[in-house]
Amino acid sequence: MTLESKDIIKIMLENNGIYPGDPQMSSIWKYNHISNDKELYAIFDDERWNDIYLSPYVKNPILLWDQANGLTEEGKLCLK
Repeated sequence: MTLESKDIIKIMLENNGIYPGDPQMSSIWKYNHISNDKELYAIFDDERWNDIYLSPYVKNPILLWDQANGLTEEGKLCLK
């Protein structure tokens, strides 16, 4: 799923990949759209469906959080 709202992503990063009322996600990514450089976010509920590196629309994917390792350094920067 692609999201534009940094506020929603911050909530999920602060809550270990969970948006209140929803199940925990598997990973949260930040990337730029290839055509306009707009910053977007991708969330995956199952890593089997994580195709971020295969998408022709994704530029500069950066992992912010994942279920196995938690918050990354880039993820911590998003919380500021």
